[in-house]
Amino acid sequence: VNPWDVPDPARPPAEKVTYLVGLHALLVGDHRPGDDSYGLDALERNLLEVAIRAVYQRAAREGLEPRESLLRDELRRRAEHETEAGASEVASKLRTLSERLASFCGEGSYAHLLDRTTTVPDDAPLVAFDTRKVPREIAPAVMFVLAQHVSEKIERERDRRLLVRQAGVFVGRWFLVIDETWKFVERRATGEWVNDKARRARHLGLFLIAISQQLSDFAGEYGKALIRNSTMQLFLRQAPEELAYVQDALHLSEQEIRAIARLKTVKRSFSQAYWINGTRGRGTIALRVGPTEYWLATSDPVGDAPLRAQALEDAGGDPWRALEQLASRGLVEGDD
Repeated sequence: VNPWDVPDPARPPAEKVTYLVGLHALLVGDHRPGDDSYGLDALERNLLEVAIRAVYQRAAREGLEPRESLLRDELRRRAEHETEAGASEVASKLRTLSERLASFCGEGSYAHLLDRTTTVPDDAPLVAFDTRKVPREIAPAVMFVLAQHVSEKIERERDRRLLVRQAGVFVGRWFLVIDETWKFVERRATGEWVNDKARRARHLGLFLIAISQQLSDFAGEYGKALIRNSTMQLFLRQAPEELAYVQDALHLSEQEIRAIARLKTVKRSFSQAYWINGTRGRGTIALRVGPTEYWLATSDPVGDAPLRAQALEDAGGDPWRALEQLASRGLVEGDD
């Protein structure tokens, strides 16, 4: 995903420029735990903003695609200019900013993440971003890039839906599923983004689903805010100490905490869950999946992963045919 994407480089939206300044604060600033400013002072942020606008101007003038490498070049050019003008302090800051971008440009270690043309199909009915192998040190920035990409897509589709006469119920609507939500709510930039989407979900025609393994993941400011903004909550079994993190935010009674702590999961059969459906009611339910859904989602590395890999090989690499073959076996094979 190229974070610089805009419809017209000659007229980049002010929001896009602000976003890019924030993104580069995550990328190149000196990290201070708990502080999303990442050590960038006011002068450095202003220098970045001016350089970002200059990149768009150059891209529009020369017919180039705005990208990270152009920003590095612009910072270097401005550093040379300031040196010639005798502004050594400003020149030093510009050089430092450009040097810190090295790993995100050209053949740098992380250039494939930020300095390439966007390859996500614009008309894909389903897009999944796998962030498991993203290094933790740049995970906040990568999440911010994906968040902005998805946000812009949602906004465009919302606008398109408004122009469609007699639109169906789901025209222009989206399901946005965020797994490992702790990666978003642990930082201010992405925490504010996901809460903004939760508050505006109905206006945007968006069904936002946030998933995390532990309730303690929501213990921070942005996690609790996300819970308060949610209209439904679904709990699988949790340890009582985990429930303490969100008891106040959800107004859970001691009886409900005990009910959640007693929930059961029977492998390949069902999982009990406690469902809070807003003002409509709450109680324990059972979640059951058929063979197709099971083989699509299972992550069992011992019993299921080898069978799924073999089915994919037998199907000549066709994932849908492999899924059909697995589903035809049902859930009996490999049961505990």
